[in-house]
Amino acid sequence: MAVKPDTRRTIRHAVEQYYAIRKTRGIAFSPDGAELAFITNTTGTGEVWRVSTQGGWPHQLTISGRNVAQISWGSDPDQLVYLADREGDENYELFLLSRRGGMPVPLTTAAGTQSHFGDWSPDGKQIAYSSNKRDPAHFDVYVVDSESGAERMLWQDNHANMVLSWSPCGRYLAVQQFEQNANQDLYLLTMASGEACYLTPHEGLVRHCGGVWEPDGEGFLFLTDHGRDFMGLARMDIASRGWKYLETPASDITEVALSRDGRWLALTVNREGNLNLEVKDRLRDRVLDLTEFQQGVTSELTFSRHGDQFAFYHESACRARDLWVIDLPDASVQRGCLCVPDYRQVTFSMIGGIPPEELCMPQVVSYRSFDGLEIPAFLFVPRGGKPDGTLPAVLW
Repeated sequence: MAVKPDTRRTIRHAVEQYYAIRKTRGIAFSPDGAELAFITNTTGTGEVWRVSTQGGWPHQLTISGRNVAQISWGSDPDQLVYLADREGDENYELFLLSRRGGMPVPLTTAAGTQSHFGDWSPDGKQIAYSSNKRDPAHFDVYVVDSESGAERMLWQDNHANMVLSWSPCGRYLAVQQFEQNANQDLYLLTMASGEACYLTPHEGLVRHCGGVWEPDGEGFLFLTDHGRDFMGLARMDIASRGWKYLETPASDITEVALSRDGRWLALTVNREGNLNLEVKDRLRDRVLDLTEFQQGVTSELTFSRHGDQFAFYHESACRARDLWVIDLPDASVQRGCLCVPDYRQVTFSMIGGIPPEELCMPQVVSYRSFDGLEIPAFLFVPRGGKPDGTLPAVLW
């Protein structure tokens, strides 16, 4: 007589299963806001896919076997640009890709060098990017025509310079210059002349990150820890070349995004290790109720071209990194209201055979440093386990 297996026994998972998580990254709205392009390694290598913003089965656009690192959709609904390396060598090149798929067209072909995508021009005809093809130790700024492939060097400089964003009027490029991880600066490049204006003079180690333009092009928002322990939100005024803080919480703001009409402002704020999402309606002086996403990490904040949708990634100890979309409420909602928006998950990354309900969320605990500062930390206790000194532990 066959023995019926005891299905009530504790399920043990192999360590390899915890590493078998399919990773999703990159967000690019189509010009009409109907679709999203993203990157996932479901096939084993990061490839470009697209999916309806309402969800559904995604369509794979590339089968190159290259590792795709960035994706962006221009104003032409059929034209995307992506960044990919060769067999994991991290020497990234730019490619143009049709929304329908097919063979991509290389925009940069200097073997053994690195290129980094920056931004599309407002008219969708040019792409600004950084490359070290002149000198492996330094990144210059280039502009390439997406139709003819003709390019020009806009700025030659012996530093690591990364293109951030094109001004709405098309006159300027915001560029971030890296000295080291704790020291970066912002420059403004004039497209017509290639002239570079140094925007963030300072002494010591100071971080200046990002460049999100206001609709009128009179200024842009960025993050900095100038004179502070934490990264705050600041505004750069183009006319005066001066800046001031807008928000200075007692923790780091890690990312900022602004809708094209300037109405919606999105931030992520590091609160005890959780990167909390905040979305604010600047027109009606209200915020969205995003309680669902307060535990874990939120990243890659992206507004649709028309500003009626907002996309981001969210992950936690019990949830793989996936793409979510929020339908932003219209202007009819009253001022000062806490709005509960409609949101939906549009990608579904997999965890290697481990049911999410068997994973555990951490407890936030703290310990005292040598100088009396309270340091927050995560404590993971297995489901059903008791922290009574009998459990084995890993300290990271």
